[in-house]
Formats: sequence, C-alpha cells, structure tokens
Amino acid sequence: MEGIKFALIDWISFLIAIIVTLYVITVENPYEKGTNEYESLRLCRIGLVLLVWSFASGLVGYAFALTSFILGIIGIVKGRTMYGIMLIIGSVCIPVIGTLYFISGIFHHAIDTQITFSLNLLIKTVLIGLIPGAIAYKKGKNFFVWWFFGAVLFIVALPLVLIIKPDRPKIGQGQFTQPTIKNNSFNKEKS
Repeated sequence: MEGIKFALIDWISFLIAIIVTLYVITVENPYEKGTNEYESLRLCRIGLVLLVWSFASGLVGYAFALTSFILGIIGIVKGRTMYGIMLIIGSVCIPVIGTLYFISGIFHHAIDTQITFSLNLLIKTVLIGLIPGAIAYKKGKNFFVWWFFGAVLFIVALPLVLIIKPDRPKIGQGQFTQPTIKNNSFNKEKS
C-alpha cells in the first residue's frame, strides 16, 4: 500500500509540473517586450517552472532548485519582491521535502514490476511531449509533429522549439490584411 502512495505522489508532482509549465508558456506577459518589468516577470516565471520541476525530478531537482534560488534573488533585485521571496523559500523547502520523500521511499518495498515501470515511463514521455508541442503551436507550427518529436527526443526538441521563429503573426496585432484581387472582371465592370 505504501508503494501506491509514493507512485501517486510521484504522478501528482509530475502532472503539476506539466500543468504549470504549459500555463506559463501560454499566458502572455502583460508588459511591453524589452522593458525591465517584462524581463523581471519572465525570469520569475522561469524560476517558478524550475521550482515546480525540482520536486518532480529527483536528484536533478537540486540543480533546478539552485537555479530557481538564483532567479529569485535576481527577481528581488529587479523589483519583483514577492515572486523573488516565493522562489527563494520554495527553492529551500521543496528539495528538503523531496529528500525526505526519497529517504522514506527507500525503506518501503517497491511494488512496481517491469511492466508497470515501462507503462509509467511511456505515459510520462507522452505527457512531457506536450511542452514542445504547445510552444510550437503558439509559434504557428504543427502541434502533433512537435509533440511527437518532444516525446521521443525531449532534450533535443525543447531547445529547437525555443529558437525557431514563428510562422504566422499573432491575431489581433493588425498584421493581417484583406487580400485584394486587381485583375478581376467584376472590378473592371464597376469602374
């Protein structure tokens, strides 16, 4: 029964990390690009994502938490005091909680078999592919192609999708124009 509790906590932390990442990707920064407010909010949001992933990533989470701690300090310096404090406190508390969770799991018998482990890995891989897929979709690319690429090679797909240029302009920014037809018999008859 203890193994089921640990698997459930592992899944919940993983799903929360995916949800927070997708939320931060899809929510627009309300400040004008290039301003101090824009950059400080962007850094704090990155720190929040790293903080959430620090609990869901095992030992790699310590590196995420350290990065989140540094981004929290930068956030305070740039004027985002509450974000910065939240990141600093979280980057200290979450690794401690994760370590206690890990240590308590060592002393319990795992109930996972090889089939359960493989299914667990497959489902997590499919879910983590959503992150590059969502970023690519926001940039006008094919969601399913990038989702598959992210599920198969996440470590390659994420940096690539972050550096690609958007295909189409954003709706509502006055960049779409009405197509005109110059050589049309209807236009010639009216004039």
